[in-house]
Amino acid sequence: MKNNIKEFYNKYFYFSYSSLNKLLYSPTLFFDWYILNQKEDRTDKHLIEGKVLHCLLLQKDKFDDNFIIAPNTVPTGNNKAIIESIYGHWLKDPKSFKLKNFSNEIIEWLKYNDLHQKLSSDEKRIEKILIDKNIVYFEHLIKASGNKDVIDQEILEKCEESVKAVKSCEKSVELLRSDDQAFELIEVFNEKPLDYKNFKDFPFGIKGIIDNFVIDHTTKTVFINDIKTTQKTLSDFPESIEYFKYWLQAAIYIELIKGNLRDNEKDYEIIFHFIVVDKYNHVYPFPVTNRTLRQWKLDMEEVLKKAEYHYKNKEYKLPYQFALENVKL
Repeated sequence: MKNNIKEFYNKYFYFSYSSLNKLLYSPTLFFDWYILNQKEDRTDKHLIEGKVLHCLLLQKDKFDDNFIIAPNTVPTGNNKAIIESIYGHWLKDPKSFKLKNFSNEIIEWLKYNDLHQKLSSDEKRIEKILIDKNIVYFEHLIKASGNKDVIDQEILEKCEESVKAVKSCEKSVELLRSDDQAFELIEVFNEKPLDYKNFKDFPFGIKGIIDNFVIDHTTKTVFINDIKTTQKTLSDFPESIEYFKYWLQAAIYIELIKGNLRDNEKDYEIIFHFIVVDKYNHVYPFPVTNRTLRQWKLDMEEVLKKAEYHYKNKEYKLPYQFALENVKL
């Protein structure tokens, strides 16, 4: 562990929206993921669907590099999670192409996740996992996926419908400029990774991958567009901004853009939109006012101060307010 900590602090660290969220929620989880490198890939269905939609909409030519379509329906929930975990074991030690030969790893996963523990024996627990759909999925991962995400036809068709909905929204198309050819006075960037070192003199930087931004030199304006999918309705989205801390993501993106603009672009106006696709494929680009953006920037700086406390003091046992003993009943 000491070597992990030393290695982490020997490198310059960039906080992203997701790593900041994790640090605020659980410093111990942040420690496991980013310092001990014990990350677990998230394969939740809604996260995969978001990745597919972004790719189809913004980088369609890279779809085959990132996804592969399974021949049959992909398992969901715990079945999908355990098969992908066993596949991870196979990558490290490809001892067999048969799922049944990973019985020890299956039992370990089931015990750790408290699944099927009411059954009377390990044999019965394994039987719950060795079903045809799981076996086919495991073999498909081995044969075809590599580092790609495996999706089924249903997910692909659903995301294609969502892309169609976005492209039928005139305002969204105008903002994204996805069908425009970039030229000297209009620059269009999709899925652009950016970083900013020593932001506000913090001992770390910030980074992110911005869905879409457009620099319009004719109007001296930068349009930042963050695409969100939701299983709720458009009316519920303002609540999601607070619940998922999307405001923090927006504030980080704006500072990343500002930090990477050329000198002659520093005075350009920045306009931010959340382009939201809801569960009915209703699409609405939510504009964010300058007043709101100013407040989000202040709130982001408070978050970064909390991150600085954890980072400088190497304190990852309790969330900030508890570490300072500021919580009283």
